[in-house]
Amino acid sequence: MASKKDNTAIKESPDDIAKDREYARLLARLWIQDITYQNQKKEGTLLLNQELGDAQ
Repeated sequence: MASKKDNTAIKESPDDIAKDREYARLLARLWIQDITYQNQKKEGTLLLNQELGDAQ
C-alpha cells in the first residue's frame, strides 16, 4: 500500500532548477559537438589540430 508520503511532489528550489537547466544546456552542446565531429569524420572534412596550425 502506498502512503501519502509517496504521492507528494518533490519541490525544487530555483537554484536547483537553474543548475538542472545549465546541465541540460551543457549536455545538448556536447551532443551537438559530438554529432558535428562524427559527421566531419565520416565526410573526411575533419581537420586535426596540426592541420589547422599548418593552414593558418
